[in-house]
Amino acid sequence: MWDGSSDPRYPQFYKYNDNDKLTELESIDDAANSAWGDGWRIPANEEFHSLIMSTNKTMDWDKLQLKLTYNNKIILIPTGGYIDNTGRVDSEIIYLWTDRITNIDSSSALMANSNADNNNLLQIGNYKSRCYRLNIRPVFDDKMYCLAQLHHRVVNDVTTSTTTVTVEITQKEAEYLRLNPGEVTFSVEKIDSKYIIQTTNLYSEQVIINSYGESNFWNK
Repeated sequence: MWDGSSDPRYPQFYKYNDNDKLTELESIDDAANSAWGDGWRIPANEEFHSLIMSTNKTMDWDKLQLKLTYNNKIILIPTGGYIDNTGRVDSEIIYLWTDRITNIDSSSALMANSNADNNNLLQIGNYKSRCYRLNIRPVFDDKMYCLAQLHHRVVNDVTTSTTTVTVEITQKEAEYLRLNPGEVTFSVEKIDSKYIIQTTNLYSEQVIINSYGESNFWNK
């Protein structure tokens, strides 16, 4: 997750800082992906924003959780506050990490939180120190899952002398990558102990997929 020392008074940020210029949480650091596996991730800041701004939703409190109804689906978001160096704070308020640091200060990350001045409904745009412990509300991304599974199938056929692998891709995988379903040949490259697979689609576009199912055709 967002890295830093356990003591907010002495933060040490080894990534997502002014040197590497990274602002979006990578899958290798995503707690949801680490805990739940392929397809699971922390929601993007834009996803929270779209959800909160949508007119096709309702938000009501049900005991100590927010009941959000969206497109005929119910999302339950529990309270829990956050933890700083003094212990748990605001336990009856929702604090959820998003996948972005702020553009104001790389030592802080954006969050979604409930607001007592707005009937305790969810809002976006505030931030907390990356050293604090906030809850996460994982989401499942079907496209990310499909492409991760495809990556695994290709890499499973890699040998020490392999530079290309041919596999059968599904209709859904084909649609995501702008390919025809059926046999597709991928080139395989190992970078820093991780495999990257590549091919060219129907529009002569280069397709690149990593082990987390992220590609140049993958968007949150």
